[in-house]
Amino acid sequence: LTAGIYRIAWGVTGRLTPPFPAPVPSWAYSIFKNGVFVPGASGMAFTDSPNDELIHTGGEVIIAIAVGDTIALRNITTFGVSLISTIASLALPGTSASICISRVSD
Repeated sequence: LTAGIYRIAWGVTGRLTPPFPAPVPSWAYSIFKNGVFVPGASGMAFTDSPNDELIHTGGEVIIAIAVGDTIALRNITTFGVSLISTIASLALPGTSASICISRVSD
């Protein structure tokens, strides 16, 4: 609702969905503004093996946002990523994806 310069910080915890890419099972997410990739706003993760339970990646970027702009966090990998909402060994559900948007100036 207010134009300005914003800091966008995000994080994703996930697991690749088979089939796994070779030679390294990797995946990435990025911020998009109005459907357009934001340069410098990507984070990539890779696992030592496809059997790893999960991995976390994140990033942050500072960008100008106008009134009416839309911000989205998207998987930019050609393979599917399953977001993890809970793990059997945890007593409480965890958060698989988060995004924090805060205005830093006008």
